[in-house]
Amino acid sequence: MPTWTDTAPATHSQSGLHKLGTVVVNAWNGYWEYRANRAAVAMLQSMDAQMLHDIGINRSEIESVVYRRPGDGRR
Repeated sequence: MPTWTDTAPATHSQSGLHKLGTVVVNAWNGYWEYRANRAAVAMLQSMDAQMLHDIGINRSEIESVVYRRPGDGRR
């Protein structure tokens, strides 16, 4: 008959806590990335057409530039 050691429940618990911690950290990072993107969109929308032209984007491209994923589009 197998016997349980004192470390088996702790390992299982630590594994669960690690997974929970990973979920919490990913959610936290996602939240702050969302906030940073919203701030970037607001900042770019507040610029006039000449300033946007100087940095190489049109007003209609603001959200696609901010929210793009690596490998998407030309930028």
